[in-house]
Amino acid sequence: AAPRLLVDDWNGQPVSLGGEAADGRATLIAFVSPSCPVCKTMLEILDAVMRREQHRTRLLFASDGPREEHEAFVREQRLAERGYLLSSELGLVFQVGKLPYAVLIDGAGVLRAKGLINTREHVESLFEAMDRGVGSVQEFLAVQRGDRDVA
Repeated sequence: AAPRLLVDDWNGQPVSLGGEAADGRATLIAFVSPSCPVCKTMLEILDAVMRREQHRTRLLFASDGPREEHEAFVREQRLAERGYLLSSELGLVFQVGKLPYAVLIDGAGVLRAKGLINTREHVESLFEAMDRGVGSVQEFLAVQRGDRDVA
């Protein structure tokens, strides 16, 4: 099960993470940074993927650091109305080491997949892992090959 957290969004509204979703949708949390050029590229890619996945998934963005470092980024990318969470706790709980990174929690509140997302394929692999019931596409391939030690 994913950790249960209550985090305020950019506008000060509480956002519940983990646990069963009232609408049954999964939650994709994309960890980004205003100073990360790859993160900015990934915003467009996430939008494209979400056009296909929005019926079953909500997208939230997360970062940490002083609010003033994020203000221009949030405004320019219109992230406040899309769900921007500024929390150092989130990154620690999900063990985010590098950016951009994403965590996919299914509608039942189970952490289904997580990892770096430098390309559209990385984002899509999170959904593929969730659909196949594995933690990653690499895990699925290892199981298919019969590997005993799956990373």
